[in-house]
Amino acid sequence: MKTQRLSILCLGMLLTACASSPFNQEGINRSLSPALANANPTYHGQTAIWGGLIIQARNMKDKSEIEVLSYPLDAEGEPNRNTEPQGRFFIEHDGYLETAQYAAGRWVSVLGTVKPPIAGKVGTADYTFAVIQSRQLHLWPESSQRSDSNTQFHFGIGIGIHR
Repeated sequence: MKTQRLSILCLGMLLTACASSPFNQEGINRSLSPALANANPTYHGQTAIWGGLIIQARNMKDKSEIEVLSYPLDAEGEPNRNTEPQGRFFIEHDGYLETAQYAAGRWVSVLGTVKPPIAGKVGTADYTFAVIQSRQLHLWPESSQRSDSNTQFHFGIGIGIHR
């Protein structure tokens, strides 16, 4: 009986650990996207969780700035790579971030305060960037590419030939 209770408790803890988010998402408007924040100044000052693919990161005198290609987030706050990108935004972070760690091609999520948008460029085109002041950043492990579409599962008996 004790073994059964311990097994159930361990299984419950394992399932909770697998499904947990790196962010406390309580009271956050999950529908507040960078595009919505750009379009409506009443959202400035609100708390949001955004994420996506890092385009570039740079350090300035007293802050770091990360340009991100926005993607919708899943329940854990991880960018959903199987969807279309939804524009770009800047993460502003007080202090220094190692740009080798926050490198182009990494996936990031941020919890922070929405700020007014800023004008910038994508290539030579004018662009208005949504901005979020980070309170908490989360870099997703490079092996966390859960949503790769080439995941394969095979079950069978016999000989298989793959090219």
